[in-house]
Amino acid sequence: MQIRLVAPHLSSLNSYECFLLITPNTLYQFNGKHASVLKKSKGTELVTAITMAREFKCMADKVTILEQVRGSYLMRHFNKHLKIQNENEEISEKQVDDEEYEKEKNSANVGYILDEDMKSFTRVPELSGKRLKQARLNDANIYCFDYGPEVYVWIGRTADRGARKNAMIAGRQIWDSKPRPSWGIFQRIAGGLEHSLFREKFKDWPDVNAVNVLTVKNPCAPKKDKITFVDMEPCDAAVMRTPLSETPVGLVLEMTDVGRGDGLPTDLSQDIFGHDVETTSVEMWRITDSSYEEYPRDLYGEMYSGESFIIRWAYRVMQGGKKQDHDTGRDRAAFFFWQGADCTIKEKGKSAFLTVRVDSERAPQIQLSQSKEPPAFLQIFNGGMVTFKGKISEQKAPGKRRRLFLYRGEVEKEGYLTELSDISSASLRSRSSFVLQDGEDLFYVSASEFMAIFNM
Repeated sequence: MQIRLVAPHLSSLNSYECFLLITPNTLYQFNGKHASVLKKSKGTELVTAITMAREFKCMADKVTILEQVRGSYLMRHFNKHLKIQNENEEISEKQVDDEEYEKEKNSANVGYILDEDMKSFTRVPELSGKRLKQARLNDANIYCFDYGPEVYVWIGRTADRGARKNAMIAGRQIWDSKPRPSWGIFQRIAGGLEHSLFREKFKDWPDVNAVNVLTVKNPCAPKKDKITFVDMEPCDAAVMRTPLSETPVGLVLEMTDVGRGDGLPTDLSQDIFGHDVETTSVEMWRITDSSYEEYPRDLYGEMYSGESFIIRWAYRVMQGGKKQDHDTGRDRAAFFFWQGADCTIKEKGKSAFLTVRVDSERAPQIQLSQSKEPPAFLQIFNGGMVTFKGKISEQKAPGKRRRLFLYRGEVEKEGYLTELSDISSASLRSRSSFVLQDGEDLFYVSASEFMAIFNM
């Protein structure tokens, strides 16, 4: 997929493509009405890099997503940047073959390397006419890449310092060797500080925003080529019945343990001075294909395994172990980005990125996976949380569905239902409770009642 600099004009737009418009204070992503999901996702990836690193001196804190809808307020604002006077001007509907476009653009690429005399660039056939791999860049050298309206002088980290000024003079000569558009770019790129537009010229440049995971081998682990003998002894049933910990399950936010969402009791024997936690408000957003949208308040607590949600929990900590008649403590907030079990990796990454955009308060941000929610989160919905299978768009009418839900929860206000994919005896557990939805009817059933209903 090619990322190229194009003229900031209506003639550059196409209904099958995605475009980014960058100004000092605003950042737009224009999605053509026929653009593929892959291209929209690539656009989201680029705007993430631009906003995080303030690339191209763009100070925008968020991106404005524009879908191709004529006459909208945002489109009119976008048109002003492109100096479009007539809103009725048509955007091209001509579909361009991506493979032919990439082949044509790559064939025009020209790569140069600074000569040994450090005064001029020499064209290198191996660096021209194709899309390169990052490994072709040597930190000891200085290169110049001509991409038509874009010319970059790339300076390696260990390149000769005395040659850097000469390299920019020689690069300017390449820029001036042919007519260039007024909106073109001639730029010096320092090794290790490449912006996204330059990185996209290479086919295998690693994602600078990716999280690197270091795998450390356990030195105490037994070697595979040795046989370890273990003495088998009967277990102590009394020990198995002992709780693992008497410490309540808590969640620490801003150096304060909010407990299970309602605070901690006072225990002077353990030098614990308790406090209460009171919820002041809850807000919820659903992650969409390109951004996020407010979730209807009457649907708060209804989750879907194929969706991601952002939940803002506003609360107040009251010291002393009991609620006061007057306000005490400051207002606090935390943002949870909840990710369904059936979400793709890309959708999960999008939820994390959009949480940063929603959180203008710089409050704590907590990632939650389905079925691994802490009690403090479950209490937000006061026992009313339900997780359905799939996406919202896949749901059937109430009268045409049959569902089986598993009930979980230590206490009533932490209780929640999870829809099971298999409505059969294989899903049953003798010590669990279930809710069966048959059309518009709901049944609270045990395992034996369920089997009787379906003659299993």
